[in-house]
Amino acid sequence: MDSRETLLEILKEKYAYELGRRSSLDSCLGIPITLMSFLIAGVFVAIGDESLWMFSGCTKWLLLVLIGVILIGCVVAFVFLFIVFFGYKRAYSALPESKVVATCYHSFMKRHKKAKRNEEEYIISDLMDYMITWYTDCNSDNTKTNDKRGEALYRFRLVIGVTMGFGILLLISICLIKLF
Repeated sequence: MDSRETLLEILKEKYAYELGRRSSLDSCLGIPITLMSFLIAGVFVAIGDESLWMFSGCTKWLLLVLIGVILIGCVVAFVFLFIVFFGYKRAYSALPESKVVATCYHSFMKRHKKAKRNEEEYIISDLMDYMITWYTDCNSDNTKTNDKRGEALYRFRLVIGVTMGFGILLLISICLIKLF
């Protein structure tokens, strides 16, 4: 195995790794989306409970601030969720279609026939160079895309975590208001 074959194998592994990252980014959204749904449902329950709004102005302001922060957090989280799920889906690169590969192969054959060289050896060499180029380009694009999606997912989780904290604070406030 020569160095170009080794390089090609490394690039293939990197390509498979980036595809795996893509799949994991797509599949890890279930729990955070559920938490966001609970937050929104909790806000609507708090808004709809008329007994909470009969207390003093300070209590109303506390509830309004908490509900406002939770709603803003949910909107911001939804933006990051949209970026993770839809924003960069089209930015992924793939290896060329079979027709493109076949066209390259035939152009290599014609070129080497005209030059009257050992066709097979040069065709394999040219195809290997093209494959290295294709894998390098795809890996570069897919790594950048996965990194952007991963950062958006991190920010989504961070915002949901902070918003959950305010949701718990709202729940505790409601319990204390109802208790007294």
